[in-house]
Amino acid sequence: YVEITAAESVGIEDRWGYFDGMGQLRDMVQSHLLQLLCLITMEPPNRLNDQSIRSEKVKVLEALKPINKEGIESNFVSAQYTDGKNKVGYISEEGADISSDTETFVSIKAEIQNWRWKGVPFYLRTGKRMTSKMTQIVIHFKSDGHYIFDQDNESLKGNTLIISLHPSESISLKVFTKPHGVDKHSTLRSDPMSLDFIKTQKLLNIPSGYQSLLMDILNGNQSLFLCKEEVELAWQWCDNALEAHKKTNQELYFYPAGTNGPKESELLIQSNGHEWYEE
Repeated sequence: YVEITAAESVGIEDRWGYFDGMGQLRDMVQSHLLQLLCLITMEPPNRLNDQSIRSEKVKVLEALKPINKEGIESNFVSAQYTDGKNKVGYISEEGADISSDTETFVSIKAEIQNWRWKGVPFYLRTGKRMTSKMTQIVIHFKSDGHYIFDQDNESLKGNTLIISLHPSESISLKVFTKPHGVDKHSTLRSDPMSLDFIKTQKLLNIPSGYQSLLMDILNGNQSLFLCKEEVELAWQWCDNALEAHKKTNQELYFYPAGTNGPKESELLIQSNGHEWYEE
């Protein structure tokens, strides 16, 4: 299974007028998270140019299974942050409407209905006023079911690939290895093999995301920009989920500011036999 998380430590700041009419799903999922989903699941483009890349991303969005009324309860969690340690809740923010039911957190189980990703669950999670600012993709590989070491099979999980985008840009592959030595009773352990781009390349002045995009514009490179069809498909998927959420009167949950979201987000992923990755 695959996790995509974009956590924010800040609240809405001075954007109440904008955010309350949008919510976290429209603010972050339809743009940021769905783009990350497309980039890691699309087929290799014929060429590394804007048209080929966009074409493959569109295919992913077209294959996303819609979240309808029948699937909303088991695939979708929305929540709003309340007062936390030294942090005010959403409806206590300046200019807030105390009756607002706008979500500041969403957790979604998504499915891609194509030959490559059939049966692989994708868990998307994003929220404001969470523990820390963090963006990462975690790919959990299946265990092959064949064990050559004398160890309780239940304690062995598949290897894990962690792609970190913030706060650091790094890739880490956690694999189970046998410790050095002659102790035949030693157990396997999970060790990381990491590549930290900032450290290895000794990067001090790293351009921001916006700076990189502006340079792409000046150089005529549109490969990271969306086409009209991508935008429409992303909005359609998110709007379908929101419509199903409203029609079923699904409950809005709550979580204290400064935490990792509501317990219902944990229950969502646990109901499928999985868990959110933690260091």
